[in-house]
Amino acid sequence: MRSWFETLSDPGSRGDDNSPLPVTVVIPCFDAGATIGRALASVAGQRRPPAEVIIVDDGSRAPTRKILKELARKYDSAGLKIFFRPTNRGPAAARNYAWERAANPWLAFLDADDSWHPRKLDLQYAFLINHPEFALCGHRLADNGAGFPARLPAEFRVFEYRLTDLAWSNRLRTPGVMLRRSLENRFPEEQRYGEDFYLWLELLAAGRRAAFIDLPLATTHKPAFGAGGLSRRLGAMERGEIRALTAVRRELGPLTLSAVVAWSGLKFVRRLGLTALRIKSKSCFPTAAGAPEQGLAGRPTMVFLVTDDWFFLLHRRALARAALKAGFRVVVATGPGERSAEITALGFEHRVL
Repeated sequence: MRSWFETLSDPGSRGDDNSPLPVTVVIPCFDAGATIGRALASVAGQRRPPAEVIIVDDGSRAPTRKILKELARKYDSAGLKIFFRPTNRGPAAARNYAWERAANPWLAFLDADDSWHPRKLDLQYAFLINHPEFALCGHRLADNGAGFPARLPAEFRVFEYRLTDLAWSNRLRTPGVMLRRSLENRFPEEQRYGEDFYLWLELLAAGRRAAFIDLPLATTHKPAFGAGGLSRRLGAMERGEIRALTAVRRELGPLTLSAVVAWSGLKFVRRLGLTALRIKSKSCFPTAAGAPEQGLAGRPTMVFLVTDDWFFLLHRRALARAALKAGFRVVVATGPGERSAEITALGFEHRVL
């Protein structure tokens, strides 16, 4: 992966710093009344504002529509356009709808529950103008809900993000991408999940070049998945990513594709487990029927998340026994197996994933 360093420009050194950038910001919105104001405020707070902001309301209910109408009055002179559509057709369709109606040569995408650093637009736009060989550019996202650094470094690193880099690790997240509006590709509207990954792969497979700025210029505020529909939603995301990978199988080659799909499956299992741990509940996993529920207030809890029960017994038993002896409540979560009785006999709580 080729990389180099760029110098952070001082916006006070140029006379046109306050002029709007020829950029259209695209924000799809579905029942996001609680967060859309924060997202729009982060756009209004840019050091150099965009010339146009398009919000596509995708069939939201009345409370969100009311908030959007209030925001339209508040930002009336800021180039804000809001399109109300009667039904929810998914984020890909909403972004394509705005894409066709944009009036500027550059597009920047933001989700209704995310927000931007004040230097996001002018840094990204300046890089793309100075490097016309790149058709799109992404950047790092801050941790979920985390604040931005108080000061950006004087120099920042930039990577050229190639097709194989993207296939192995998708770091081109939608709130971080800016691209040329003249590109002929669009988000696949038949996909509700992985539609952005599909588009980035398609563009790079067609020979378009992508850059990645190693600065946290956006943050996501998405809540963790709840217990209901957890596996279904994550499974839909995984299927969308696999479809996107197979669409560029010719460019990746059969060996690389097989390895990437296998790696994607492992990441899915890890993501499923980590998301399950975020569920806000009195216990990390549902209490077995008839077992007394132990709250977290009494003892600290250590959770071992392992794919197979035999692997836990072979590699993590000693650590778990030490934790139990130190006063921890030990929960072992594994897939279904024949050795769960051995786990409970050692004094650990066992939960089946």
